[in-house]
Amino acid sequence: MKNLLVLFLIAVGLISLVADDITKISTDHGEGLTRRVFTVQSDFFPIKPNMLLDEKTHSYDVTKPLKDKGVVFASGTSATYQPTLKQLTLVNTAEQVELVEELVNATSGAGLRILPGTKFVEINQGSPTK
Repeated sequence: MKNLLVLFLIAVGLISLVADDITKISTDHGEGLTRRVFTVQSDFFPIKPNMLLDEKTHSYDVTKPLKDKGVVFASGTSATYQPTLKQLTLVNTAEQVELVEELVNATSGAGLRILPGTKFVEINQGSPTK
């Protein structure tokens, strides 16, 4: 029972670490471009019938909605949204990535954190004693 509790606490800790780090993934994509993955609210990109779905990755091309919000896309840049994971993957210049980060933070309530807590319960087997 204790091993199960320890495994559960480790899993919860790892999940919270992944959730914290997923919005911070950023890699140099060459030619002055950066790839960044954001976790966004499910209503950040309402899925519309005219949005292109990539059947292989199950993600939508969301360059148009971001252009409408003022993000500039040059040659070699892209933006895709994976609704199941609520992930926006952006390949763009550092300046445009910062702009998208501001848009994401403005709609996500950034700064709010949920701190996981734990509660230990001891269960004794056997008949109660008087």
